[in-house]
Amino acid sequence: MMKLLLAGQISLIICCIFYLIWWRAGFYPGVTVSRLTGKVGILFYLTAVFGLPGVYLSIRGINSIETEHDLISGFVVVGGGAALYVILLIGSSAILHRQVTTELLLIVCWTMLEVMAVQKVFSAGMIGWIQLVVMFIIIAVAAVLSLVFYLTYYNVEPMRGFVYGMIPLITEALTMAVFVAMLRVR
Repeated sequence: MMKLLLAGQISLIICCIFYLIWWRAGFYPGVTVSRLTGKVGILFYLTAVFGLPGVYLSIRGINSIETEHDLISGFVVVGGGAALYVILLIGSSAILHRQVTTELLLIVCWTMLEVMAVQKVFSAGMIGWIQLVVMFIIIAVAAVLSLVFYLTYYNVEPMRGFVYGMIPLITEALTMAVFVAMLRVR
């Protein structure tokens, strides 16, 4: 059902907003705070309060949209995403010597979720080829930017790294906002 998908995407946008606020409060260079307790901790938990239901509602929404034939099989998206994660995990840690963090998994899973959502609404006839291509390009740009800033985070001075840590959240929230707007306009 489209309402579930929209609710999930909106919840994930709110999650990104709280994540950005938490990032600002907990990771600003030169500031030392507990990231999981007190006021900063509340921001972290608000991120989860919107993020987890956002993922759940998005997946439920995707699965509730009926299609005769999906453009891309869910097995292909999940299998491709899992393979990509392993390649990026090995490449970033063994070859680039980048400390592995949760963000890599979040970037790959978010990309898989958005590809599934967009291809599902296309397969159901809810958006056309132009919207599909536009969304796939936006998702790809957001994913690549996220990976670039993820990979370079530890190789730059602290303030630049602080900004680099925010860019994936911004690009992903904007991507979902474009998708939500596209669905609401149709």
